[in-house]
Amino acid sequence: VDVEVNVEPGVPPIPAEVAATLYRVAEAALSGFDVQSAGKSAKISVSSLDGTVRMEVTRDGPGSNVSAMETSDLARAGLAMVRNRVLLAGGRMEIDNAPNGEIRVLAELRMLRAAS
Repeated sequence: VDVEVNVEPGVPPIPAEVAATLYRVAEAALSGFDVQSAGKSAKISVSSLDGTVRMEVTRDGPGSNVSAMETSDLARAGLAMVRNRVLLAGGRMEIDNAPNGEIRVLAELRMLRAAS
């Protein structure tokens, strides 16, 4: 699978713990895509706004659909694990089908910790 990575200009350095979580999201998404899709390419896009980093991982191709990915035990377990990791870090994660038929895994995490 060919993977294209795009980082929007202006994304500040991402703290190590946030970067590690995003890495795991991308890893689980790409592994889940491999389990069920015949698509030949994937795309990882990273952007930021107001202290939040956003990463979208998409996969094209025939058979690319969320329900097929979520019925695979391997994909479901990996995605559930990283979803919990994202939620524990105070972020959010979505898995859905884009209108063009791509599968999209979206993760958003704060780069800044609230003052304590």
